Amino acid sequence: MLLQLGEGGIHMIPTTLINAVTRGEVVLFFGAGINYDCRHPDGRKMPLGNDLRDLLADHFLGGECKDLNRAGFAGGSNS
Repeated sequence: MLLQLGEGGIHMIPTTLINAVTRGEVVLFFGAGINYDCRHPDGRKMPLGNDLRDLLADHFLGGECKDLNRAGFAGGSNS
């Protein structure tokens, strides 16, 4: 087991998980809050939710699709 010290205290990562990642047998899935407290090197907060959707729409879609919910924007259902 690997112990890692972070802001939230000590986090324990099981050896079986470390080995599976090393062998390429794991797909990591992060939820919406993964970058909640992240900061850009210049100190700005990272965009979340609709702000992130709008930045991606501006960059990749010429500003279109900002009216979609995040699931629809990602290619899922828009209901």
